[in-house]
Amino acid sequence: MRLLLVLAFSGVTLASGLAEMKQLSGAGKPDDALAAADKILAPGKFAKWREEATARPGWKRTVVEAADPLFAAVGLSDLSPAERAAVHYARGVVLANAEKRGEAGEAFEKARALAGPGDLRLDATYDLAWTALEEGEIQRKQIPELGGTPPAAAMPPTPGGPQASGAAPPAPDALQLAKAAYLLARDRFVERLKADAGDPDSRANVELAQKRLRELAEIEKKREEEKKKQQDQQKKDQDQKDKDKNDQDSKDKQDQKNQDDAKDPKKDDKSEDQKKKDEQQQKDEQQKQDQDKKKDAKPDSSKEQQLTKEEVMRLLDTLKDREEEGKRLLEMRKRANRARVKKDW
Repeated sequence: MRLLLVLAFSGVTLASGLAEMKQLSGAGKPDDALAAADKILAPGKFAKWREEATARPGWKRTVVEAADPLFAAVGLSDLSPAERAAVHYARGVVLANAEKRGEAGEAFEKARALAGPGDLRLDATYDLAWTALEEGEIQRKQIPELGGTPPAAAMPPTPGGPQASGAAPPAPDALQLAKAAYLLARDRFVERLKADAGDPDSRANVELAQKRLRELAEIEKKREEEKKKQQDQQKKDQDQKDKDKNDQDSKDKQDQKNQDDAKDPKKDDKSEDQKKKDEQQQKDEQQKQDQDKKKDAKPDSSKEQQLTKEEVMRLLDTLKDREEEGKRLLEMRKRANRARVKKDW
């Protein structure tokens, strides 16, 4: 029975499949190596038969499930998570050697997730971090501030072409791609250090990733400052442009008004009348100013009134003195007359 099962359901074993992948990758045939990995991971005839046999409850399902240990012993059971992790890790190595870093990172991530505690998980974590760090270094070289060449401007869409209805998508920013790669590398190297704090390579790579992130942060800061300056200048230019436009509009309106006035004779008559009124108003104002000046030239009536009062007081004193003198003279005359009367008698 065991022989029949082996002959009926035998396929590529894990060990032989991994060996084949390694041989093809070393020979410079990454596509063939990846095809071998897919063949290992694909469900075989036995897996399909087992799935059909256990799809419904019954005696067949009970027998097949009870025979799982026997199937595993002869290499017919499905791959375990650890075995699948080994295949994904091998795929990651093939892809990394082919400089397909994005796909390699995905393969290492799957291996890391499926592998249990042990060397395979540590290796997958380290290689995932290293792949991300290498991607960051590649993208860093494309940053203009670090000597890289900015991506060429997209060609305008051809009329009627596939992009005629919309603008071409902007080129990816190398700084942002590098930043994402360095962040992933730093986090995975830190995870590797938590499992093995004595790993000098992981520690050095963490410091490198952190240094690169600080460098990119400075570039981002300068970009923001330059962007703000440009926006301020654009606003200033726009304000000046609006002011010039408003001034020109006002001038155009005044010119148009002057032209309309020149064409309308009634407006000319009105303007002459207005001139006469203005001249008369100026004459009236001049006369008023002259009158005000004459008033200002007259002596101060209050001061004159004050001097007159002083003179009146002096005159009253003089009159009083004279009145007293008159009274004495009158008295003397009366006495003289009385004396002459007595003498006549």
